[in-house]
Amino acid sequence: MVDLSVIIVNYNVRYFLEQCLLSLAKATHHLHIETFVVDNDSSDDSMQMVREKFPDVKLIENKKNVGFSAANNQAIIQSSGKYILLLNPDTILSEDTLVECFDYMQSHEQAGAVCVKMIDGSGQYLPESKRGKPTLTASMFKMTGIYKLFPKNAFFNAYYAGDIDENQEADIEVMTGAFMFLRKSAVEKVGLLDDAFFMYGEDIDYSYRILEAGYTNHYLPKTTIIHFKGESTKKSSINYTRIFYNAMIIFVKKHYKGKGRIYILALQLAVVLRAITAIFQVWFSKALPILIDLALIYSSLILIKDWWVNFYFNDPEHINNSFEKFNAPFYTIVWVLTALTLGHYRKISSWNKVFKSVAFGTAIILITYGLLDVQFRNSRLLILFGSFATTMIFVLTKFLKNLFVINTFGFTSRKYINYAVVGSKSESDRIERLISSENGKINFQGRIALEDDGEENIGNIDHLTDITDAYHIHEVIFSQKDTPAGIMMETMSKMNKEIDFRVAPADALTIISSRSKDKQGELITVGLSFQLSSKEGQSNKRALDFLLSIVLLLLCPILVFFQKHKSHYFSNIFSVMSGKKSLVGYVEPIEDTQLPAIKSGVLKCAFNNSVAHTPEAVLNENIYYAQHYTIWKDLEVIIKNLNKLDGKYI
Repeated sequence: MVDLSVIIVNYNVRYFLEQCLLSLAKATHHLHIETFVVDNDSSDDSMQMVREKFPDVKLIENKKNVGFSAANNQAIIQSSGKYILLLNPDTILSEDTLVECFDYMQSHEQAGAVCVKMIDGSGQYLPESKRGKPTLTASMFKMTGIYKLFPKNAFFNAYYAGDIDENQEADIEVMTGAFMFLRKSAVEKVGLLDDAFFMYGEDIDYSYRILEAGYTNHYLPKTTIIHFKGESTKKSSINYTRIFYNAMIIFVKKHYKGKGRIYILALQLAVVLRAITAIFQVWFSKALPILIDLALIYSSLILIKDWWVNFYFNDPEHINNSFEKFNAPFYTIVWVLTALTLGHYRKISSWNKVFKSVAFGTAIILITYGLLDVQFRNSRLLILFGSFATTMIFVLTKFLKNLFVINTFGFTSRKYINYAVVGSKSESDRIERLISSENGKINFQGRIALEDDGEENIGNIDHLTDITDAYHIHEVIFSQKDTPAGIMMETMSKMNKEIDFRVAPADALTIISSRSKDKQGELITVGLSFQLSSKEGQSNKRALDFLLSIVLLLLCPILVFFQKHKSHYFSNIFSVMSGKKSLVGYVEPIEDTQLPAIKSGVLKCAFNNSVAHTPEAVLNENIYYAQHYTIWKDLEVIIKNLNKLDGKYI
């Protein structure tokens, strides 16, 4: 007889899924379990990975994304276990999780379902581990954020059952869909999940139905799991608010008959207020530095012009007022746009981005300047002076923002990262080799031992805080092969300083992490190091494409005569400008999923277009391009092939 049927719904999270299944295998113990993975038409190699590494897993492969509820139902119908666990793929179980839940359900016949304590990838407790019914007031306080002011209050934080301590065992009203341990007989009585809930809300609905059927939902904090993508890590608060609202509308119409209209109106008001607040916060925080730079650069150009005409020409009217109305605004916008495109306004920036931004912007201005009518050609020296002033303004405003907003002196690009590995000597050596080959700015500080094993180490895990202080460690990587999940989670929860935690499974080239409770679970792939896969490489390539497409469009009266198919020249340029294509792409379309994905190119990355098109030769060219990418390589290809911008080889 099967004790437990575990059901995991997957959609394009291959690496999370792998670690989840590895942790599941460690948590099985004496239980006889069957595991289902239901794939909602993923485009990654999730299913191939499961077939190769976990051959006992039962696969259900959908040809389209049918949603979370419908996918779970497919496996529930086929399951044969006494209990059913609905489990998210972005979780890691403790070794005792399944046994603790199984034993509780065995001794509590009235329990229809049980859930457990959850923490995120940084060790922070996730409040959605336990929840209350989504009443009108509870939903309003949750959606408006008022609950955060009274986290322990049963009234204001009813949504997250604030009156129940995170370590207190208790019957609750609502569980989370990330981990729902269900009694099969209760499922047969309650029925399947409601597939009207495509994503979100189905766990609230099902918890409610379990209670209505006369069962209890129980919160069991004796065991803990990691949930990398908790509610607090949604990528877009506005989008999440909209999805949450739509799910609640379905729930209200289903369960609050007669009161639905008032509830829906109240929810609509809460959604509007939340959306307006979120939009304003996002817009203001992002737009303010840009608006300040626009104002300062424009003002500096006017001051430079006034000084120049008086100092050099001794004639205030020497330059007409077209400079204030056209030239100064145009120069200002170009410099700020190039800075925005090249990533100067991101939190992580560098001196290099300032100089690149001003240099690119100045090049565009000078090229455009030569095409302007004579009345707008005031003085190239004003452009030169303006570029110096713009550089100083970019540096000054960025410096002040970092100093007063994020309390950082200077630019915030980290020069290096110190990390340590928790695990055996062999696993530590393996992880060190992989990570060190990825980036020379990552420094291995040493191995942290789980117990005294006689091998070289920098300390024991019991003294992790002292070790991270002494060695100035920024990141701690747990070997999943050597470190019990319970110890891993306990260590993360006890850490009283900001440290990034990662988990490295055995024999895999991936490390999963979630840098903080406010950030999405993050995937690090180590092994081959691709400059093109870095954020800087991607942003530089897109910036070059956008800026050069403008230049090529301005130079079209000249360049178009060198093209064989003139109409293709324009369609290619506009495709690059809109982001549908890149000026330079791989030699041929790639099947190798290890290479970073880029848009199809107008030109080939290989300088020698006669390169032998054997699979091995093409792959080598593509790998070399991805590994050693710089904007100068793209520029070299473009300059050598200016007469082939009408081409289409992919």
